[in-house]
Amino acid sequence: MFRMTRGVVLRLALVLAGMSFFSATAAAEGFRLSAVGSGSFLFGEKLFTRVNEPWRSDFADGGRVAIAGEYTANKVIGFEAGYAYGRNNLRLSNVTENIATGYGVQLQRVNGNLMIHSPVKLIGLQPYATIGADYNRFGPTSGAKTLAATEGFAGAPAQLEASNKFGFNACGGVEWYIVRAFAVRLDVRNHLTGTPRFGLNQAQFPVTGTTNNVEISAGFTIHFGD
Repeated sequence: MFRMTRGVVLRLALVLAGMSFFSATAAAEGFRLSAVGSGSFLFGEKLFTRVNEPWRSDFADGGRVAIAGEYTANKVIGFEAGYAYGRNNLRLSNVTENIATGYGVQLQRVNGNLMIHSPVKLIGLQPYATIGADYNRFGPTSGAKTLAATEGFAGAPAQLEASNKFGFNACGGVEWYIVRAFAVRLDVRNHLTGTPRFGLNQAQFPVTGTTNNVEISAGFTIHFGD
């Protein structure tokens, strides 16, 4: 999975505190505050040739923590804004020699989503669907940058930088109400973005196309005012 640093915990705490403050002012309309942990599965295998050698790039499974605030206009329609942080490390494999090298990659994401909730609950369960846009930052760790510069990246030294990608996400989930204002939340989403190249040009890292990031999340939601 991944290890959270003190700075990440502080960022999440500050955002959570801000959302909690906003919820007090939005109670009349309705506000939902959610926190989840996720398993992250990034599907983006690419095959390419570099320095006369066949290579394969893909991503290791990882994890996320995320918080989100949702303004609910009514019992059905809501608008969500969220922030997520986690890791899915990049793997480069020399196909001929079957040797893989891992490069640490941190992913930060902000999203804006339309939420559509079922108007009724069944035995305390309320399903929902969602669709929206997000902004993703694929940032190589300092260790990954050092490794690429000293030992190489796909057969040659390289200077890695963060890749910023817009994307889309869709799917849904279900909330199980323990009490009226508190629910356990299960969420599944697929995030579609362009494949990150980490600041390298097409000659250095010749990959194109899209990457699918499936996240399976579990956590809780606190309701205010709805």
